[in-house]
Amino acid sequence: MKKMDKGFTLIELMIVVAIIGILAAVAVPGFMQYIKDSKTSEAKDNLKAIADGAISYFEADHVYDDAGMTPQARLYPGSNDRNTTYAAQATSVAIGGCQTPGQKNNPTNADVVANLNKAPWNYLKFQINKPFYYQYDYISSGTTAGSSTFNASAVASLNTASDSGFVVSGTTDGKVGNILDVTPDAADSVTAQGSYTSCSANAT
Repeated sequence: MKKMDKGFTLIELMIVVAIIGILAAVAVPGFMQYIKDSKTSEAKDNLKAIADGAISYFEADHVYDDAGMTPQARLYPGSNDRNTTYAAQATSVAIGGCQTPGQKNNPTNADVVANLNKAPWNYLKFQINKPFYYQYDYISSGTTAGSSTFNASAVASLNTASDSGFVVSGTTDGKVGNILDVTPDAADSVTAQGSYTSCSANAT
């Protein structure tokens, strides 16, 4: 008898294609979320470091009065050096910038190095030693004990669809809130939640 050639039927091929499609539909979103989480962990870790530095400064004594040399505590770091009249950090000195989606900031860039050596970052003891996605901002308010607060934010364009934003705040009694994900819709500004403005609005 003549031996018949065997192969896959059209239905069998369609079933295989359908299974592959289902697996891809399940796996791809999970993989993309994993990639996003690996990037956003940078912002959470650095905001925690900023918050820890702010609390450490808050609890220590500092001298802001040239005449009386009176030590003061219970204040978050601001824009002026020690031994001068204390001033809150009303305008942020940003670390990094909103890069092209998916690109990182170089920690050795002159502006990054220079800004890290300026108030308030030097008082926060905040450093970045490896390439980073996010732009970091810090603003404090209140110039007397019992009135000082701070907000720190991280924002980045991780993809072309939307920005990624996180904020953390410190209260007048020296407590820090949770790190909040305030990623906006479209190009919304979320300044009320922590000095945060989207990269879409402030692209560099």
